[in-house]
Amino acid sequence: MKKQSKEVKVGQVRRSAEFKAGALTRAEQVGVAVTAKELGLHEAQLYSWRQQVQKSKQRHRRYGRVGMRCADDGVRQRKPPCGVIMHTDRGSQYCSGKYPRVITINALRCSMRRKGNCCDNAMAESFSTA
Repeated sequence: MKKQSKEVKVGQVRRSAEFKAGALTRAEQVGVAVTAKELGLHEAQLYSWRQQVQKSKQRHRRYGRVGMRCADDGVRQRKPPCGVIMHTDRGSQYCSGKYPRVITINALRCSMRRKGNCCDNAMAESFSTA
C-alpha cells in the first residue's frame, strides 16, 4: 500500500512562509479585508494563517517551560557543585533563552550534541548507565 501524500486541490496555490508573514503584517496594519482584496486572497486564509502562527508560538513557549522546569527540578533535588556538565540534545526547549539562563545562574556547564550527529550523545548515555 502506497503512502498517500496531501493532495493539493485544483486551483490551490501554496504560499511561502515569507509571503504569509508579510500578508499577516500587512493585515495588522490596514486590516484583513483590505489585505485580502489587495493580495487576491480570501479573508479566511488570513485568519487561518494567523491561527497557525499563534498555535506555533504557544507550542514553542510550552516546550521552553518544560526544559526550564526540568533543569530547575534537577538542580533543586541533586544540588550539583559548580561546573557540572548538563548534556542535552538540540531540542528547541534546550536552545530557548530560559534554559541556558537557568544553567548559567546555577554555575553549570551546558553541553549539546552537534547538529546532525547522533553519536555525540553516546558517551554521555554510556557514562550514566555504568
